[in-house]
Amino acid sequence: MFYIRSTKDTHKARPISVRAARAATVFALIAYPPGAFLLAAGGGLPARLAGAALLLAVLGSAGMLATTWVQRIVGELPQYLDEFEMQVRLRAMQGAYMTFTLLILGFVMYSALAADTQLWVPRTYRAFNALFWGVFLYAWLLPTAFVAWRIEEDEAGQGARP
Repeated sequence: MFYIRSTKDTHKARPISVRAARAATVFALIAYPPGAFLLAAGGGLPARLAGAALLLAVLGSAGMLATTWVQRIVGELPQYLDEFEMQVRLRAMQGAYMTFTLLILGFVMYSALAADTQLWVPRTYRAFNALFWGVFLYAWLLPTAFVAWRIEEDEAGQGARP
């Protein structure tokens, strides 16, 4: 995990509402697969443009979270977090690890079945590239999403130092 810390004030993160953090994480996690599919499917130009637009929106949504207090809880060095933030981080990392593990195991199971039933499996560089960036996005954003969904609006103002 990473967090982009300001060089001017190392203890201040960009404020974002819990609702906006939730929306950004959900959008990025849901919109990436169809965007990557549309771009890599090799369909017509309109489909590829729609895929590229979705991926740009995902990139913007994920990039917007990089300097926020939600990402700070996930990616900051432990010595800069208080006890409340450490507890939120621990619960978020546990949930994200479990979810990520289930997603990867599901994909491996799908790949095994797809190889035998002639369903789609990645075979080209473009497909593996999309898969790599999808795994990277999910590994980076799942903990952030868990923080955003586990913290309440009033707690964000008290313990998370938005």
